[in-house]
Order: sequence, then C-alpha cells, then structure tokens
Amino acid sequence: ANLTTPEQHQALPPAERRERAGKWREFISSIDKVGWEAARAYRHRFNNAAGWTEVKFVVADFDALSNADFIGQVSIHLDKTSSLAGHQQVLHLVDRSGNPVIGKNGLPATLTCAIQFHPLPEGRLSAVWRVHVLSAANLPSRDLSGSSDPWVSLYATGKEGSQAFCFQQRSSALMKPGEQFLAEALEEAAPGLGVAVMQSAEKILPCAVGSGLIAAATGVKEEKAAFSAWSIAAAHAADRAARGLARGGRSPVAPAAGVTEGDGTVAPIFSDGLRSLPDRSACTGWSLLGTCQ
Repeated sequence: ANLTTPEQHQALPPAERRERAGKWREFISSIDKVGWEAARAYRHRFNNAAGWTEVKFVVADFDALSNADFIGQVSIHLDKTSSLAGHQQVLHLVDRSGNPVIGKNGLPATLTCAIQFHPLPEGRLSAVWRVHVLSAANLPSRDLSGSSDPWVSLYATGKEGSQAFCFQQRSSALMKPGEQFLAEALEEAAPGLGVAVMQSAEKILPCAVGSGLIAAATGVKEEKAAFSAWSIAAAHAADRAARGLARGGRSPVAPAAGVTEGDGTVAPIFSDGLRSLPDRSACTGWSLLGTCQ
C-alpha cells in the first residue's frame, strides 16, 4: 500500500482507482467500527442512572474455527434487599425455548453464582453489583471429541424511561473443571452521570447519540443497520468539523485551515478524492480520526 497525491490518483487506470477506493473504504469502516463499539459500550455501561434490574447468563462452547455453540442460558432478577445477596445460588440452565438443558449424564445443567450489591460513597457511581460465576455442572458436550470448552456471556439489562440499556461481558474459556468463570462488577451510575457522558460524547463525536448506539444483545441485522447509519453520520460530522460548519446546519462557523469562506454549502469529499454526488446519503468514507476534539 502507498499514498498518492490527487493528481497521481487521477492518473491511475479506472480499475485501479476503484480497487484503491474500495480498500480505503474497508479500512475506514474498520476504524469506524472500533469507535462505534467503544461509544456504545461506554454509553450502555455508564448512562444507566436507573440501575440494573436483571442479569442473563449465556453459556456457550468455544470453537476456534467457527461460531460458538449455544449450550444454555438463565436469567436472574437483581434485588438489592434479597436475603440471597452474597450467597451462592445454583441456577438451572434452559434452552432458547425455556426447556431445561440436560447433560450427557442425564442430569440438569446448572450454573453456580453469587451476586452482591455494594453502595458506594457519593460520587459519579452510586453503587456496584459484584457478580461471581463460580462453576458449571453437567454441561452437555458440543465438541466431536465429547468435551466442551465453555464460556459465559453476562448481559446486564436496565431501563430509564424509554431508553433500554444492555451491558455485556464475556469470560475466558473454562479449560479445567472447577475453575472460576468470571468475577464481574456492574456499576450503577449516579443521577446526572448519563447526561455528562452524552455531553462528553457530543464533544468527541457530534453524532454519537440516538438509536445508532443500540444494545449489545441486538440481532445481527439490526446491528449492521445501526452501525451503517452511525458511520454515515460520522462521515458528515467529520466533514462539517473539517470545514468549520455548525452541527446539523448549513451555516458556517470559524473556517478550517485552508478552507475559503463561502455560503457554507460544501459537498463532502469521498475517500477516493472525488466530490460527492447530489445524494449525500451515499457517503461511506471518512473515519472518526477526522472529527473535532
């Protein structure tokens, strides 16, 4: 790979220009995906001032060359006043239809965990849930060898008004019987922290709010659509920031270096160096690296 000037790029054969433009868009999309994942993970972890209400454990078998094989799942309601807080609980795994998961020995598959609520001194976080996944028993085999390499995904869910939040953590694969799966802390944000989080996000990326930052448990189709919309919005935000245009409008602010003042109507430049078509929604380039700080 090598960088070329606009003149050198235009002198290349059309086929090579198209190939370079495609590779560049793939590179930019990868950078955008990292930024999107970081932004939505931060939002769902620290923007939930109403607190977490439920934890779902999903047990799957690790496969190095293919997708993980689902084994079972179980949900538990988070109760700050429960007498079971801090004590070990044995939970029975169920399949996606709600039927008990039975292991190869004919016994029900179980997950042992301990959950405890800890209030915190006054600050940005009001409390923390400590979730310990201690062990699993009687898991069915998902490998041809007759064994499994299980791991646990933890989904904490909560809701504040119409906004739903979902925070995910995943353990490493359990290779030895009796080894601890996961010890995770789920922070509860103090009132007002969510507003501060989103205000900070606005400074970093003016389009980092809204339906684009969907929950981690969303389906693949919805996730792709949300990322696509977010990436396009990021492209326009980067373009406006680079040209000194106000967010969401056409009026110019302090012009960026090398940009002459005009009527504020500036078409974005695509990653291949060409001006955009009239349909601005077709923008697929520009990364988060071009946004204002």
